[in-house]
Amino acid sequence: MTRLQTSILALLLLGPTLGCEEDQTKTVPASEVDAGPVKPAVDPNVARAMAVASAAPTAAQDGPPASGVFTPGAADGRIAKGTMPQVELGGEGSGAKIALRSLLPKPGTKQRVPVVLAFQPGPRVPPVEVRFELSFEVQKPAEGKAELPVLIQTTDVQPGPGVGGDLPKQLAQLKNSKIRYLLAEGGGALGLEVELAKGAPADLEDLLRSVAENVVASQVSFPDKPVGEGAVWMSSSRGPHQGTDALAYRMVTVKKITGDGGPSTVVELEVKSKYYAADSSIRRPGIPPGLNPVMVQFRSEGQGMILLEAGKPAPEGISNLSTAVVMHDSADTSKQMSMQGGAQVVLGDRGKQLLEAAAAAEAQQGLPSDLDVDIP
Repeated sequence: MTRLQTSILALLLLGPTLGCEEDQTKTVPASEVDAGPVKPAVDPNVARAMAVASAAPTAAQDGPPASGVFTPGAADGRIAKGTMPQVELGGEGSGAKIALRSLLPKPGTKQRVPVVLAFQPGPRVPPVEVRFELSFEVQKPAEGKAELPVLIQTTDVQPGPGVGGDLPKQLAQLKNSKIRYLLAEGGGALGLEVELAKGAPADLEDLLRSVAENVVASQVSFPDKPVGEGAVWMSSSRGPHQGTDALAYRMVTVKKITGDGGPSTVVELEVKSKYYAADSSIRRPGIPPGLNPVMVQFRSEGQGMILLEAGKPAPEGISNLSTAVVMHDSADTSKQMSMQGGAQVVLGDRGKQLLEAAAAAEAQQGLPSDLDVDIP
């Protein structure tokens, strides 16, 4: 077994970039690739759709592939490239109902939020934190278009406690990097792009992309009718994820609504995500030069507690993501490599408050928190 060690920084980035082992077969069991169907109390038609999207394929003939990787062209029959994020409503919830789409931000809206990315570089290495300040700006749509361009700039990047050496200086080069996506008319993000600041090392792109993908995972599409607490729906979309072209299925539950739909309204959402690769290709740091990787197994799941405030572009809360990939060389299937890892992003001050509350509840009850970083 050999471990990639191009630099201290590159090794550190194997947290969000996934730990990499070459020439060692590591089979991910089907039970880990897909944990089985979700079981919300929803309309039977939507329940079936959710089961097809997230169930182990052995349970449904038309379900996703057991490997988590679609055969060429099969994904297009589900969600074609460029398709707007979709919504399938399973239950409208109870109590006072509000139109969530009315809470989306308007062009010209700006907001700054602190963001903390936490990941574990290796199985015996303490978790590492990188702290960002992100500036969100909602821009005017292109002529004839309803989607709103959103620009995010990194106005500050700092290492967390215990990170020293040259890393703080290297991380500082991420300042003024950019993240772009389109906010769909009904909510949900598409067309994610990341752009490193001028002069920033290419190795840092995956760190920036990890933050960007967690932000996008928090941008879900909303139903076209008012909903109340307890409402549940599936938000589906397609876009870049962990170095792949991926289909994302997110089960969204309204946990709490504070306000009547006016400017101070805050909605708390639980979001559970599953991702499937549209094909077997993958591009990401950590793959040895000269290797033409073909994915044979792909599992990526996320869970978050997200708070959305009326008119604000930045989601706040906590987003967790774990991914496992098995691949081989297209020219020599005996050359196999596995990659796995996880990361947590804490978005905004409300995210910090949620994390502190979860830690306090865990300490009081002696129970693990669902919001802890989940490193496979």
